[in-house]
Amino acid sequence: MDALETLVEGPRARGAFVLRLELDSGWSIRVADESVLTVMAVQAGSCTVTTQSAAAHASAGDVVVVRGPGPYSVASDPDRPPDFIIEPNQVCIDVDGNRLVESMRRGIRTWGTTEEGVDRILVGTYARPLEVGRLLVELLPELLVEGSDSSTRALAELLAGQAMTEAPGQAVVLDRLLDGLLVAALRAAGTGGERPGDPPIDKVLAYLHAHPQVPVSVEAMARLGALSRTAFAQRFSD
Repeated sequence: MDALETLVEGPRARGAFVLRLELDSGWSIRVADESVLTVMAVQAGSCTVTTQSAAAHASAGDVVVVRGPGPYSVASDPDRPPDFIIEPNQVCIDVDGNRLVESMRRGIRTWGTTEEGVDRILVGTYARPLEVGRLLVELLPELLVEGSDSSTRALAELLAGQAMTEAPGQAVVLDRLLDGLLVAALRAAGTGGERPGDPPIDKVLAYLHAHPQVPVSVEAMARLGALSRTAFAQRFSD
């Protein structure tokens, strides 16, 4: 098991909330749904995501991961005041408190201000910590924007297509595709992910992953990799 598998091996999404957003230019959404983790794939246009401690711009092809449960905003312009507010249980209201679920429905799991927006964003949320695993929740930054690779974009497109589908077992399909999109985004961002192969270091890492309860010194790891302490320290750092 590699480091990324260790990170995301916990329970998976169960009845995750998945929604396609179709929005004209000039909009702002304040999200206070208290979800533990949100994944957003920008499929067209762009947006700025602002959390309590970070802000980042995302364009078409990017995947954004937001660690909750604190509030955040998603907007075409970060200085624009909220037009809409998402409350717990995904209740959507305007700034006057009027519910907007029906008035802005644009089809199956699709919501927005128009049928085909300038800005198009696919959103998936994990409501409870056990759905993503304690370790992942603890280690992720509050905001992560990843310029996705081709496999991540393909998963986002597949999830977007399935979001517009109603069929037996569809909730399970959406859960598993959302899990796949999250893992692909973390892998592409380099969270425990790919690096050039190095057999001595790979051997040491395999031992550490298999025996996390055993204290191991630098000298012991160097012996395990059949390297000098200096050579091991440099290659392990690299």
